[in-house]
Order: sequence, then structure tokens, then C-alpha cells
Amino acid sequence: MAGKEMCEHSAPGEIRVLCIEGEIVFRTPSIEQTLIAGDFVLLGRGVPHALKAVLDSSALLTICLAS
Repeated sequence: MAGKEMCEHSAPGEIRVLCIEGEIVFRTPSIEQTLIAGDFVLLGRGVPHALKAVLDSSALLTICLAS
């Protein structure tokens, strides 16, 4: 939903966030990147990040928990 935000948090493993549709702003302490359909980001385990939907959007999150 446009305007919806996820506050800063972290994941217990490496993550990949793929924007399926819409537009999402993805933030870490060191970057702010706008994702549109087909764009993705990779992030290491435990890195703080936040998201905001600029438009109505869908995203796929994959977390790698393997050691």
C-alpha cells in the first residue's frame, strides 16, 4: 500500500528483497535506493534496514539462514 513503512529492523540471515511491482524505497545506514519492478538488493546478516512503499507495491523477501 502506498505510503506504508516498515521501521528499521534487521534479519537473522542474508536477505534478498525483490520488487515485483510498484516502487519501494529501501534504506540502510549507508544507502537509500529506490526499487522498481525487477530491481533487487542483497544485504548481509544483521544489517539494519527500513522500507517505504512509494506506490502500491509487492516485494519478495528471501532470507538465507544457512551457516
